[in-house]
Amino acid sequence: MKVTEWCLPANVAILPDLTGNEKVLYAYLSSVPNAASEPNTQAMADFCGVDKTTTLLAIKGLEDSKLIKVKRTKAEKLKRMIDIQVLTRKSSKAPPRKKTKKKRRR
Repeated sequence: MKVTEWCLPANVAILPDLTGNEKVLYAYLSSVPNAASEPNTQAMADFCGVDKTTTLLAIKGLEDSKLIKVKRTKAEKLKRMIDIQVLTRKSSKAPPRKKTKKKRRR
C-alpha cells in the first residue's frame, strides 16, 4: 500500500519549537504504515527529501519534544533503532526543549 498524502495534526503543526524537517518527518511517521515499526534512516530521508544526517537530527528533535519514542539496541558502541513509537499530543502547549550549548571552535 503506497500512501500519497501525509497528514500533520494541527496541534503539532503550530508548535513553535519544531523545525520544518521535524514536522515533515512526524507527518511521514504518523501517516505511512510500517514506517515506524521498521525504521530505516536512509529510506526515511529519501521519502522526506532530505539528507540522512538531517533525518537523524529531526528524530532527535522529535524525541526531545516528546512526540516520538525510539527503542534502540542495547549495544554499547552502535545503538541502532529497533522501533519508533509515534506519540500523540492532546494540548498545543509544548514542554520546553532542553537547551544544548554548542562547543565553540578555536
